[in-house]
Amino acid sequence: MKNAQEATNRLLHPSALEVTKGVEIRKLELVDFPAGERNKGIGVLLRVPMMHGIRVLRIADRISVSQLFVIFRNLPRLVVLSVSVNYGRIECDDFDVHEGYEGGESSGRLWGDATWKSGFGNLKRLTIHLNGGRSAGLDLVDVMSAYLGPQLESLRITQYDDPPTAVDHFFRKVAGNCPNLKAFDMPDCRWLLHLPGFIESASRLTYLALNSGSEDLIRTAAATCVHLKYLILARCKVTRETLRHLANGPFLRGFDNSWLGYLERTPDSLNEDDYESFLKERGSCLEILKLGIPDASDRTLERILAFCPELRELNARKFGNLTEEGVIEFLNRSPKLKRISLPRHRFQNRMEAILGAARAKNIKEELINFPKYGEMLEEHLMGW
Repeated sequence: MKNAQEATNRLLHPSALEVTKGVEIRKLELVDFPAGERNKGIGVLLRVPMMHGIRVLRIADRISVSQLFVIFRNLPRLVVLSVSVNYGRIECDDFDVHEGYEGGESSGRLWGDATWKSGFGNLKRLTIHLNGGRSAGLDLVDVMSAYLGPQLESLRITQYDDPPTAVDHFFRKVAGNCPNLKAFDMPDCRWLLHLPGFIESASRLTYLALNSGSEDLIRTAAATCVHLKYLILARCKVTRETLRHLANGPFLRGFDNSWLGYLERTPDSLNEDDYESFLKERGSCLEILKLGIPDASDRTLERILAFCPELRELNARKFGNLTEEGVIEFLNRSPKLKRISLPRHRFQNRMEAILGAARAKNIKEELINFPKYGEMLEEHLMGW
């Protein structure tokens, strides 16, 4: 629904309700709620009987903790939630007697305990942006750590404004509570001391995206996540030693290290020869490969041809020493390639010959000016 307020008005109009009588909505996306109407609008909209069967909910606008409570209260079948929460604390004043009262302060229980428990406990996929800092009252991060459970299969924390200690506390508490977690995406891994323990406990992970992760964290993932199929490393420093660990790790279908091409080069930076062992040892299953190697030449393309027979997507945007002839030969000899991104600035007027070779093999050449962090996730989830 592209205009949630208009949708609310339509649904609340008697004629609209009559037309949709007996129809159950299972997926709903809300965008462009007017700020002044958001709190009331969400509550009114979700009370409509046809909404009670919603299983997938995505809200583009920021909402408050009380609105999140209303969502859980009205959608008992919700299993997929994507939301940005406007502040992190939970206080009694956030709820009125009609919306959230469950037990009262004297009960010794969390305010709205049953609703939070069932709401978070039923979720299979959660994408959340935590806005605002920790303050008086019970923090939403604490509630998440208490009630996210074995049902959870995908957790994406797209951004957090809480102090790192609060989020680190979350990972310490939730480690071991989500044994069926298959996909995990973390935007900023710095200062999270308990994240390696969380990764170790999530032994069934098949998709892992780390931003600014340490080498120890990457090595932990390579050693313990034996079922891992997709690994995305954004702004992560990867040394030759870490690359050796990855070469001895799980057989990946997708590997994205393209962010390295945007970092400042140092004497310790990886070069194209450093990737040979990784491609030789773990290239046989790779279907998606995105590397940032400023000195990569046609020799890297030859190694990819030799060691990655299943490859269908390549991001070579930061391959700095490719030639027109090498690219055309690579396109002609790639058996399964469907998409490629190239450093167009290197070829200028010669791109037409390269594009002609790509069209002849039905390969799509994509313009990528910056890495698309986490873009493999939706495709991966659809395959479950």
